[in-house]
Amino acid sequence: MSLRPFRFVLSALVAASVLSGCNKQTSPATSATPSAAAGQCEPASDTVVATYKLDGAEQKVTYGELTSRIGPPMADLEKRKQDLIKRGLDGYIIEKLVQSEAKKRGLENEDALIKAEVESKVATPSDAEIQKIYDQAKAGNQLPPDVTLEQVKPRDRQDAERAGQA
Repeated sequence: MSLRPFRFVLSALVAASVLSGCNKQTSPATSATPSAAAGQCEPASDTVVATYKLDGAEQKVTYGELTSRIGPPMADLEKRKQDLIKRGLDGYIIEKLVQSEAKKRGLENEDALIKAEVESKVATPSDAEIQKIYDQAKAGNQLPPDVTLEQVKPRDRQDAERAGQA
């Protein structure tokens, strides 16, 4: 099945949204969730979003017909969009908080704060701990069969520190 008709219908849907008033200036959303503002510009279900000719007769596609066909994928897409927005916002806020804390402590940057708060407090694993984790990974088929313990063991303290920075 070609995506060409889908692209046409999607283009028509976007055009219908713009023509039905979605391009109006609105005040900033005061809601904590972006989805509150997102549903404001949805056309009525009987709004014609596309026309085409079939056997010489003009056929119309309404927004309701379109949404009944693509509703579930669109709902999934909207959910993924909201999840992405939330993750992006969470990451942005965390980054700003870490930058602020690093500045308060007089540290060079956020990497220095992370090193001071996390990396310096994590002990290098003992040989027994490495062996235990290696055995568990091998038993759970999480490592290729030809990987040996010596290949996964840090050679020295610097290797362990470099692995923590990656």
